[in-house]
Amino acid sequence: MTDQPKIHHPKVVTDGGPWATHDMACAVYSGSKPAVIDLNQGVFFPSWEAQSKGWRLIKVTNRFQHFVLQILGLGSE
Repeated sequence: MTDQPKIHHPKVVTDGGPWATHDMACAVYSGSKPAVIDLNQGVFFPSWEAQSKGWRLIKVTNRFQHFVLQILGLGSE
């Protein structure tokens, strides 16, 4: 008998609009706040609190953008 990983069944809470909270952890506040999901695009964003403090997620589309973010200390490895 092998140990099977526990399957996570996500919980999405909508308020009837195009945005919903999700039980996935916020990328900025690692677990203390829920992430926000744009239901129209299916894209996760930081929690409302993180967004109110100016945090944004960006999509790097080429090596130059990645290089600039690394120089500025804002990129991931």
